Amino acid sequence: VLSVRFAAFATDPSIRLRGWDDLRGTDYKVEYMLGIKRCKEKLSGVVRPENLYATNNAVQGIEKLILGRADIYVNSELFIRDILKSKKFASSSVRYAGLLEEIPHYLYLHNKHRELAPKFSEVFKAMKEEGLIEKYRSAVVNE
Repeated sequence: VLSVRFAAFATDPSIRLRGWDDLRGTDYKVEYMLGIKRCKEKLSGVVRPENLYATNNAVQGIEKLILGRADIYVNSELFIRDILKSKKFASSSVRYAGLLEEIPHYLYLHNKHRELAPKFSEVFKAMKEEGLIEKYRSAVVNE
């Protein structure tokens, strides 16, 4: 039903990344948002400690990119793309630098409700085809 995509954003158009390991051995100053465990774990393994910083929120991370205090900002792709559409950042030089990882999320149904599984599957497929899942997901992210 849903995937979380961790992506890198930068102002330098030459920065292109295809995964966490592309950051290994670089001198990039990399920011991520406090509280996102996956980013902290993965970035700590590939970015030198003196080049890794955590921001309190995504807006602060994007602002640091624009001010040149960071080379790369890492967060949920969807979340940052929505922020970049805002009036404040719509004309900024921040751009997508690459997908670092996509993690699919699955729904699980308790065994005592297994008879509902085929109906749920049918409904979710129909919602996906109609674009409703994306519509609802966007509504939540934009709040």
